[in-house]
Amino acid sequence: MFKITKIFSLLMIFGVLILTSSCQKSQDHGSSNSAVLNLELTKNNLREVANKVYNDQTITTEEVQLFSAGLATYVANPDSSLDKKKVKDIIEFQKNRNRQNALDGMKNACNVLAVRLNSTSQFLQIQPVAIGPDSIKYNQVWFRFKNDLDEDIEAMGGELVLVYVDPTNSKIPASGYRFNPLPFTYKTLVKAKSQVDFPINIPHNEKEDLSILLRTKGTNFFRAGIQINQVIFPDASKAGKNEEKKDDKKESK
Repeated sequence: MFKITKIFSLLMIFGVLILTSSCQKSQDHGSSNSAVLNLELTKNNLREVANKVYNDQTITTEEVQLFSAGLATYVANPDSSLDKKKVKDIIEFQKNRNRQNALDGMKNACNVLAVRLNSTSQFLQIQPVAIGPDSIKYNQVWFRFKNDLDEDIEAMGGELVLVYVDPTNSKIPASGYRFNPLPFTYKTLVKAKSQVDFPINIPHNEKEDLSILLRTKGTNFFRAGIQINQVIFPDASKAGKNEEKKDDKKESK
């Protein structure tokens, strides 16, 4: 009898723990039926609504986080109006925004990975004090980029990593003196299965380390590489429309 009572007591304890855990999860995640979700926002009642949301015990943590982030988005965009929007409208807006940001991030990550795995870049040379098309002096770092993909690349961007290596200078570590990464963009179409040579322009400043080293040591002690972290492919919908136009012309003939 004692064993049965003990087992029953343990089952009751486990049941309470599971129920408590499920209640806690419902308060942390998902959607609720809280009355505060239907509160309308105006420019005069924002603090009042905030206090009601703060003191409400039924709204979930996730909903509060979405509401807070949504409000911050509206604060950052002065052209947006909160007037007559409900708490649940702000939550839904932010939820959709988070989803779109996640989808865009996923797509960009796949684009970048596809290019990194199907391309090669080769450092060619540094051309100091070159005159750009805008008549400004640049230190130009030239690269050869080969696109091994079966599709064109419309634009790409990332970081230039520049290293100065001088084995005759004991003050320079064996791994070289690494300059801070510099952002770059390349907005000229790179055709599928092709290669291009292009410069990354660094504004020339005679007082900066790079210009001083180029002037006093020359270009032979420099190594460089690029890290691609943003890629744009041609718009597939535009490509499709162009193909349709070609087909229409063929049919008309």
